[in-house]
Amino acid sequence: MNKQLISITITVLILLVFSRQGISQAVYAGFTTGFTNVQVNLPDSHKYSSTKPGYNFGLYLRYGKRPFYQGGIDFIRCRSNIKTGAGNPINTPLHEFDFSLNVGYEILQKPFFKWNILGGPFIGKALLMSTANLNFRNNDFVNPQFGLTAGTGIQITNFIINVEYAYHISRFFNPSETKPFLGPESHIERLSLKFGVQF
Repeated sequence: MNKQLISITITVLILLVFSRQGISQAVYAGFTTGFTNVQVNLPDSHKYSSTKPGYNFGLYLRYGKRPFYQGGIDFIRCRSNIKTGAGNPINTPLHEFDFSLNVGYEILQKPFFKWNILGGPFIGKALLMSTANLNFRNNDFVNPQFGLTAGTGIQITNFIINVEYAYHISRFFNPSETKPFLGPESHIERLSLKFGVQF
């Protein structure tokens, strides 16, 4: 799975970069990487939150400036603590892979500096990886996941810095499989800081 993901990511990046030479000047390609904090909202005493920031990696293709339309893919991994009842928190890694479609607008547009806002829907897959203490199955989670994202960012020449917030409208845990262990309601929230380059 990891090898396939790396191969797809590298292929898409190469296509984005080299196709840039033969398309309109209104089309831009970019890649980002950075830090992500994840929290899964669970009822009562159940809680899942990042022990420290995980990482993210993404690719995107953007068309236009005022407004602009941006499609992208993102991979997120966080190692976090999941707390169930009165027991000790269990360290558990979370993986997420998303496809997003955002609409944005450049509020400030200078030759060497730009400031934008963006937002839109995403669809993807998210799951917790099994550990020695917890054994998860694919049907423990609701996939695909649907959600909304909103963010703002600056661009200095070709370098970009973005802050993005994402909320999963879909439940994370499948209540028919995990209730009462993890409760019926569970939604993911993410806060990401991204650094990257746009071509």
